[in-house]
Amino acid sequence: MIIDEVGKSLGLRVIAPDRPGLGESSFVEGRKLLDWPADVAVLMDRLGVDRFILLGVSGGTPYSLACAA
Repeated sequence: MIIDEVGKSLGLRVIAPDRPGLGESSFVEGRKLLDWPADVAVLMDRLGVDRFILLGVSGGTPYSLACAA
């Protein structure tokens, strides 16, 4: 993955969670876009990450914007 390689070259850790129902994540009926920021917050807490930069690409952009809101 090119993003991971670039991140490592800059001394960054790239964390790329799957959006709900995609990849290895489970589909949950009734989930809304605005449920995603809480998922990200829990993930970062469990990983011990205090500060992070969020990047949304293509279909992930609305999810990033939901976190920013």
